Amino acid sequence: MELKDLEESLGKKETALQHEELREKAHEKRERAINQKAGRREHGLRSEKLKLAEQIFGWAAEFTQTRAYKRLLKIAKEYPHMRDYIEIHADGWGHEAKYTDDNGCWSYISLYPNGSLAYEAGYKWMGVHNRLAFNSPKDLTDKLNHAYLTKLAAEIKSGKTYDWIKEQYCTDDDDD
Repeated sequence: MELKDLEESLGKKETALQHEELREKAHEKRERAINQKAGRREHGLRSEKLKLAEQIFGWAAEFTQTRAYKRLLKIAKEYPHMRDYIEIHADGWGHEAKYTDDNGCWSYISLYPNGSLAYEAGYKWMGVHNRLAFNSPKDLTDKLNHAYLTKLAAEIKSGKTYDWIKEQYCTDDDDD
């Protein structure tokens, strides 16, 4: 190989890197536009989101007073990462303006004895990268998107939330 061959190869690599950078910038610009549009849509759905959040908090206040919830807390104490709450819902990401359920995106909603909720989100096997606390329906409205709240409220109303909780807490891993 001669120096001119190396120079030519370096030129090709630099051109490829410049093209990749341009593609990344174009992708970021498209994503920003999508998120801005989704943000405007979310703002327009604010009153509907608040109604959903009030339904969710209403259910949470009632459920935390049940014998079943108190029994679940005792079981949850056996899990190393849970001590004073239970997880009630799993889904894709709800913290961004645009709902995301891409492969590997996960989140959990947890319910505390005082009726407050928490949200944790991550990606694949990495740890939590986003943690939010909700002490009121307004908090939920401000921090989670419409699609996520709609799905959570529908699962609570249909009873699927109880099915999910049962699967998480009342099924032995050895039953597989």
